[in-house]
Amino acid sequence: MTQLTEPTFAPSIAMQEPAPTPTETTIIRPKRGWIGIDWPEMVRFRELLFFLVWRDVKVKYKQAVLGFAWAIFIPILSMVVYSVAGGLFGLNRRVDSLGDPKLYPLYIFAGLIPWLFIQRALSDGGNSLLSQQALMTKVYLPRLFLPMASIGSALIDMFIMFMMLIALGGYFHLSAGWSPSWQIVFLPPLFVLTLIAALGLAFTFSAAIVLYRDLRFLIPFITQFGLWFSAVVFPPSVLGQYKNWIALNPISGIISGYRSAILGLPWEWPLLLSSVVFCPIFMIFGLFYFKRVERRFADIA
Repeated sequence: MTQLTEPTFAPSIAMQEPAPTPTETTIIRPKRGWIGIDWPEMVRFRELLFFLVWRDVKVKYKQAVLGFAWAIFIPILSMVVYSVAGGLFGLNRRVDSLGDPKLYPLYIFAGLIPWLFIQRALSDGGNSLLSQQALMTKVYLPRLFLPMASIGSALIDMFIMFMMLIALGGYFHLSAGWSPSWQIVFLPPLFVLTLIAALGLAFTFSAAIVLYRDLRFLIPFITQFGLWFSAVVFPPSVLGQYKNWIALNPISGIISGYRSAILGLPWEWPLLLSSVVFCPIFMIFGLFYFKRVERRFADIA
């Protein structure tokens, strides 16, 4: 009688359990020192910056009655109000080398282009971190993107204003025979200078408001005071021999530069020099201060 034995099989390779793969752990630590910017990381997350900008634009205009028309209505209304007031007080005749007083609305609008952009950078950029606490504390992303996104949405409004400037230029060409000066070629470097100033304001105030919440109540006062101290609604010549004192505000040089480039007016060199020197310094300071305070955002937001 033969004894049957069960055959034994060697375990096949397919039946063996796969070897566990080592897991990677990413530890995020704040960098030491006065500044530590991970530029490669910001390049990798560049698409996120685009979507943050687009989100801010949709939130601002999606549920508005006039939608994107607000970007046209506010500058036009501001230009009309300041032009009428300037005509009543004779400011339209105090602009050096303007020639025809009828061009005073164009003079006002040329100054409103950079000012409204700076104003948005100060108000929206300054409150960008405080208004997005949940995003800042629960999701990791380059924190610099939050104030930069507010600047990006303001750039869209600024682009619309440049389109309006072209339309106004065509109107004044037909009605007053105005033609743009060759100095308009200096608009691109002036735009870069405006962007530098806006980033400096957004970085500095956004970081400071997270630490000191009551600073956000000063922003409306700063914008109202800056409107006059930057000579947005009146020509600097009204101040006479004291007009160079407004060079203490670097934004005034940017505004006068836009007017000189668009209308072909003489350059206000003391004002422009102040902007060229102090705006980059202020942006670097804002960047350093933001990165210095960033390590405390999640604890105090």
